[in-house]
Amino acid sequence: MTVRNPEVIEQFYDQGKSVILLSSHFNNWEFLITAQSLLFRFQAVGIGSPLSNKYWDKKITQRRERFGMKVVHADNYKQELKKLSGKPTATLVLGDQSPGKAENCYWTKFLNQETAFYFGAEYIANEFDMPIISGIIHRVGRGKYELELKLITANPRMEQYGFITQSYISNLELAIIQEPQFWLWSHKRWKKEVPENLNEVKLAHRERFYKRFRH
Repeated sequence: MTVRNPEVIEQFYDQGKSVILLSSHFNNWEFLITAQSLLFRFQAVGIGSPLSNKYWDKKITQRRERFGMKVVHADNYKQELKKLSGKPTATLVLGDQSPGKAENCYWTKFLNQETAFYFGAEYIANEFDMPIISGIIHRVGRGKYELELKLITANPRMEQYGFITQSYISNLELAIIQEPQFWLWSHKRWKKEVPENLNEVKLAHRERFYKRFRH
């Protein structure tokens, strides 16, 4: 795996800033998880949910961490990020993973369907004031991949609600339309029912964001 335009992210390491790398289940995402510490100077961090089977959770975590990645769980990522103060971190988030409760999701049109998205990356970016970068993996040959980076924003606290998440979604949608065979269609993207009071859910979610981060 190589990086097409590493300067997009490396500029922030030179500034001493930690960042969020927002990617997807598109092409070989496990390769990115494993290789991230080898691709960038940042301390690599990955946020995920623990598996119900503790044995396999431990085994998969060990495999993902073998080149320097630090895997943290969604329930304690704040504490873990605060501990990693030795050098700038690049926190990898797969933003198209299955989201939680409907009222905590970001809802938008995606591939012509009303879709719920995980809002965690936008939340973390505002909580820690981290630049956020979208990463799309391209397959360039057998066993060969290239990561294309795109800066979403260097100043998340200056952006309007949903700007980060919607920008990420637009980048992912374009990649899927161009190469649909490389997205993980089997992860049941639309298994969550659309709430009957969707407009109210959207408004309440937006208001909670502004109350927390823009008061």
